[in-house]
Amino acid sequence: MKYKDSQKVALLSRNYFARLGVEILIKQTHDRVNVAASVSNYIDLDRVLKTQAIELVILVECNQDMAGVNWFRYITALKKKYPRLRLCMCSAQATSLPLIKGYIDAYLCLDQSMMNWQLHINQLLASDSRPPETSKQYLDLSEIEWMILKELKEGKKMQHIAERNHLTYRKVSALKNAAIRKLGLRNKTDLLVFLTR
Repeated sequence: MKYKDSQKVALLSRNYFARLGVEILIKQTHDRVNVAASVSNYIDLDRVLKTQAIELVILVECNQDMAGVNWFRYITALKKKYPRLRLCMCSAQATSLPLIKGYIDAYLCLDQSMMNWQLHINQLLASDSRPPETSKQYLDLSEIEWMILKELKEGKKMQHIAERNHLTYRKVSALKNAAIRKLGLRNKTDLLVFLTR
């Protein structure tokens, strides 16, 4: 594998120690990796992405903070704004994996062996590797679909959402089902889990 001279990586997590641990692992994995930023929120990550040529963002230990509607909306915006940016989720558990399919380019589990870490990180940072084509269906939720999901998350009933937005109940139901399909969820139960995170 060929590598560029220097690879710029950014880490995002509210947990400082989780970011620090992943930074140490990355530095041990490849000596040409430059962890250019380690941030705890979206605003700081946006500033970094505007000012530096970051090639990979690793979302560290983000099952709780980044699995709901706002997280998916943010990741969708990132993918549209920076199409060459690769996103990797790093977590202690793999339970949220079906929900993130189509949104990220790689997934690392913290209980993997060091050898697996090295292999995955090296593949992500190889200059000849391209991020897989992200399926458009996962990223193309309309504004009204996002709005319906947000209102469902707030506990509003479908009839209330329909009346408030001058839509029919059937239209709201159809938009909700379209969002379920686009997010790669299997059913309404998966949607409830998604909305409560």
